[in-house]
Amino acid sequence: MLIARETTKAETSAYLLGFTLSTAVFVLAGFGFSTVILRIGALAEPVQAASSMMRIRLLATLLTGGALATVLSSTVSSNAALAAVALAASDAAADMAQNYRAGRMRFSSSAAVIVTQRALPFCAALGSLALSQSPSTGVGLASALLITGYIVIDRDLYLTRTPITMGYIRQSRGYWLSSALVGLQQLDVTIVRLIGGAPSAAIYGVASRVGGPLGILVSSMVAVFAPAIAHTRVEHDRVRQLAVVRRLSIGFGLLIAASSPALAWILTRVLGPQYYEAQSLIIGVCIGASLSAVSQGYQAEFVAAGRSRRLAIAAGVGSATHLGVLATIIRLDHSLIWLAPILSQAIILATYLLLRRNISH
Repeated sequence: MLIARETTKAETSAYLLGFTLSTAVFVLAGFGFSTVILRIGALAEPVQAASSMMRIRLLATLLTGGALATVLSSTVSSNAALAAVALAASDAAADMAQNYRAGRMRFSSSAAVIVTQRALPFCAALGSLALSQSPSTGVGLASALLITGYIVIDRDLYLTRTPITMGYIRQSRGYWLSSALVGLQQLDVTIVRLIGGAPSAAIYGVASRVGGPLGILVSSMVAVFAPAIAHTRVEHDRVRQLAVVRRLSIGFGLLIAASSPALAWILTRVLGPQYYEAQSLIIGVCIGASLSAVSQGYQAEFVAAGRSRRLAIAAGVGSATHLGVLATIIRLDHSLIWLAPILSQAIILATYLLLRRNISH
């Protein structure tokens, strides 16, 4: 949001292109480990498993990130795209740090990772502006610092001589598939840029980013409840916890939907006149986020139950629907783009409900 307000649409578009592309690539190179590690307590050798998964994920992120940065530097004339790659790489490292702590039932330190990951790049961007520099410069530097920090605080897992067990890649292939399919949804900004141009991509990308902060609370809830449910052996307690998750996700979804008009008005005024036309799209994104909140309640149930195949089916339907609906609406009538997040998330929720019918409690 800060970059959109303080820079041109062209630079914002480049930043969002770099971020969404790299996020999709890092998810593909993540082997589903960020989901598997939520259930780390259920594995035979949790410390060895976490160490192997975190080192594999970090190495894959750095290698693919370097390759992507090289490609973007030669195709996009903006350093903002490179800063976005660095931020996405730090997000990947943060996912592992956060979910490892959640899987070990260390929820306070898991929450601290989330807060730090969001706050430090924002503060660095503000600092860059104070020094009359592009905010993306601060984001890039903060991201490099964060990656280093995660390695240091988890040095017992990263800097160990214990051999890496590559077998965890094979064991996590179901979660890898579901994560990869979800990651494909990050290509939406690229599709809008290809069909509608950079200005449209900037508007769509900024509006779609609203869903990120709104989803943090729900995704954090999944990170808290999924490990707890997976550890629960008493059936009555498990059913009760699942009911709490569903009620919380539905309640939060209703809250997001009810506040969407006011939130859209406030955000467009903060961003400035060049984004006033995004108001209806932001409302659509918020309503889509409210439906997504409910879906994540059922996702927590699937993760806790180890239903990787069902997660993969839901992710595949979700990605195909999201990208297909978006591309179709842009081609038919660009003014109806606000419908895309609502329709796609409604279909995703319906998919979770259908898949859930056969899960025994």
